[in-house]
Amino acid sequence: MVERNLYVDNVFLMGGDVEQLRQWCDRLCGIFDENKMHVREFLADEPSITQGLLAERVLPRKETKTLGLWWDPVADTYTVRFATGGELVERLAS
Repeated sequence: MVERNLYVDNVFLMGGDVEQLRQWCDRLCGIFDENKMHVREFLADEPSITQGLLAERVLPRKETKTLGLWWDPVADTYTVRFATGGELVERLAS
């Protein structure tokens, strides 16, 4: 399960069944806990998926950046943001 859904330090679980996704989250926590690794920052478009997880493992349901894109879990949309000219110059200067 983990190997097929791992990208750098992110694990993406996708599916259509809420109960199955909840089970995968629980299983994923178990796998990482057994290996003394801390899995955190769960975020889902459906709030019931993360119910039952420890509060410190769940992110607030607000827009967050993942893999260079902004994801809004409430609307379940991705946004690409481009730097303005001034922002780009500021970044290059720092």
